[in-house]
Amino acid sequence: MDRLGGLRLGPVLPLPSWVVAVRRDAYEILQLHPSARPEVVEAAYRALALVHHPDRNGNGDADAMADLNWAYAILRDPEQRAAYDRTRIPIPVGETAAPSGLLGRMLRSAEAAADGDATSPANVVIDFGRYAGYTLGRLVRIDREYLEWLRRHSAGARYRHQIDAVLRSVPIPVRASRVADDDE
Repeated sequence: MDRLGGLRLGPVLPLPSWVVAVRRDAYEILQLHPSARPEVVEAAYRALALVHHPDRNGNGDADAMADLNWAYAILRDPEQRAAYDRTRIPIPVGETAAPSGLLGRMLRSAEAAADGDATSPANVVIDFGRYAGYTLGRLVRIDREYLEWLRRHSAGARYRHQIDAVLRSVPIPVRASRVADDDE
């Protein structure tokens, strides 16, 4: 063992695989409370993976999926989760450093919406579910049916007036149909 200024130093141990240079919070990525039970962790991972998987319906996000996989790898194993919880430093709300991963995308989306016309219903950000972090304006373009469902569902009650306004402002896309030529 080495000595440095009278302190006895031990061998340098390798860092666990979940220690990274960028501050990420596995609970924030999976949108979970730290006391969430294992079955809730799995359910959250599966639900978010359906939205962000790059091979799923072309709207996936490989970076978000990588973050989800990282967070789930830590939180699904009781030993890794306990070690992570012992060293976890919760990210304070309103911190100036930009968080990474899914939480970062959600916050950047909210900030982008705030930079525009804050009163516009299209700039309202959904803060839950599979489209957490999306604005209503973006959501009406990528999954209008979900937005129509959310308008009818109790979970969307607080957004109902904004959803109505966004649905009225964006016309329903007309799908091209094959028209048979009478000449043939």
